[in-house]
Amino acid sequence: MKTKTWIIGALSTAALGMAGLAIAQETLPSVEAMETQCEDGDAQSCLHLGDAWHLRRGVERWDDSRAVTAYEKGCELGSELACARLAHRLQYGEGVKADRARAFSLYQSACDAEIPYACTGLGTFYERGWEVDKDLELGTSFYQKSCERGDARGCSALGDSYLDGTGIEEDPAYAMIYFNRACDAGWGPACARLGEVYRLGEGVDADPAKAFASFGKGCSLGDPQACLWELQALQEGLGVSADQDKARTGLEEICEAGGRSACLQLASVLQAGDWGAEEDPEQARSLYEQGCQEDDPYSCGQKANMMYVGEGGDEDKEGALKIWRKACADEDGLSCLALGNLSWNGDIEGGLAQACDHYEESCSAEWGRGCLELGICYEYGDGRPKNTPKATRQYEAACELGLGQGCAFAGNMYAWGVGVDQDPVQAAKLYQTGCEEMGSTASCIAWGTTYEAGIGVEMDVQRAVELYAGACESGDLDGCVSEGVVYVLGGLGESDYGTAADRFGQACDAGYGRGCTYLGALHLQGQGVSLDQAQGAELVQQGCTLGHSDGCLHAGYLFVEGTGVKRNKRTAYSFFEQGCASGNMESCMAMNSSWRSLKRQVR
Repeated sequence: MKTKTWIIGALSTAALGMAGLAIAQETLPSVEAMETQCEDGDAQSCLHLGDAWHLRRGVERWDDSRAVTAYEKGCELGSELACARLAHRLQYGEGVKADRARAFSLYQSACDAEIPYACTGLGTFYERGWEVDKDLELGTSFYQKSCERGDARGCSALGDSYLDGTGIEEDPAYAMIYFNRACDAGWGPACARLGEVYRLGEGVDADPAKAFASFGKGCSLGDPQACLWELQALQEGLGVSADQDKARTGLEEICEAGGRSACLQLASVLQAGDWGAEEDPEQARSLYEQGCQEDDPYSCGQKANMMYVGEGGDEDKEGALKIWRKACADEDGLSCLALGNLSWNGDIEGGLAQACDHYEESCSAEWGRGCLELGICYEYGDGRPKNTPKATRQYEAACELGLGQGCAFAGNMYAWGVGVDQDPVQAAKLYQTGCEEMGSTASCIAWGTTYEAGIGVEMDVQRAVELYAGACESGDLDGCVSEGVVYVLGGLGESDYGTAADRFGQACDAGYGRGCTYLGALHLQGQGVSLDQAQGAELVQQGCTLGHSDGCLHAGYLFVEGTGVKRNKRTAYSFFEQGCASGNMESCMAMNSSWRSLKRQVR
């Protein structure tokens, strides 16, 4: 998943790692001198001037737009390295409107001129399929080329290729070699990636202490993402004693030093009252406003979110819509998603077709949720002609962009053979990716079902229960119920109705209708709980009220039969009608049968 990051100037000691593995520290002239020399036609001064603005060296605040101007001038004067750095800005729209076609052209020219960093950038285009046909092997070959020629960033990208088996045979040991090589050479993002590998246990044993140390090293080398992950680990107590106050103070200091990504994180913390902070929506909105004034579309989109509902200040729906539209045009995927949701819900004009158009814009801006919603448009034919193969591709795109729910949706398409050939093994792999790499509880639960049934993987009910329990502990109530069902069915041996009742009760107490329906069923039969048909009937009805269509079906039959309630066919019909309205076909059939019975009574 592409994540926009901005170098934190106050912490930067490395020179971007673009010139080689040995990242040299240079004694540079003053910014004023470099500006004069650049204007006089010195390409190298323009290059260094761009770095100064980008890394906040010798200037009060970083300024990517000025960096772009300097790189543009250096490129015009013949510096291929300045062209490569300009290409990176154009690739991600940092300080300039994104223009991948031009970025690709600049990378090609600079790579041909033996600029290793440019070859790394070119590899990214082939790996992602930007402006060219997707070619993973060719993309990896560019990473190899740039790494061999001394580009730390290329070595880090090559490490990812080995770790994921992308364009090359999977080999976690080689991945670690290249991550360490790039990190040791001073490329901060490689240290951050190394920390993530240790944090998640990707191809190696999870090691929180090594993860924290790697984040710290990356941060000292000027990588903002490493700094944020280090502070995140500090507030969570990952590999270090937890200290929320220190973590929050670190965020504030980095933000004050000009780190936009830290300001965004701080705004999120203050908005939600996380990291031990008191909720402060006014300050959160102010921080988003600051980012928006610096032309960051994401900050503008978040500011609009708060304006639309009047959080942290006055409500201004029209003003929010204007900001969202501009931010969406500037390729902020979250703003496009917001417009899509408003269109979908009928809050603004355009209807479902306009909503799907916005979701496509969001997906094109590499916002995973936009791809997921666009997939739903195609799967169900709402706002777009029904096209299940396209739906599957959109779900896979969402998964590739790091949205675990997209992995779950894509896995379902392969599991059911909708839009693609049925492939339970691929389905299980997608569920695993969403669960292990992205922490998606929906993916974990779906992955659990493959182990419970032995479809796409070897049957392992114990593993299924572990996955369901993990999802339940993370707050996904469907995981609680799925775990309970295994205990009812005796998947681990004899039935354990008591534990099942605990899981169903946990879900029901939290307002999950399916849990109430199943707990009611246990009371109706006296399994693991007291035999109490009145309470059982009440719980089943509660399940229906909370949106569980099977609960409506069974509540209807309870009134037909008079179990735990007084027999009442009109009330039964009402419950069948609710279930039918929710798409439960058995409820629809029962409703029709009940209606015929009521007509006979009238006669």
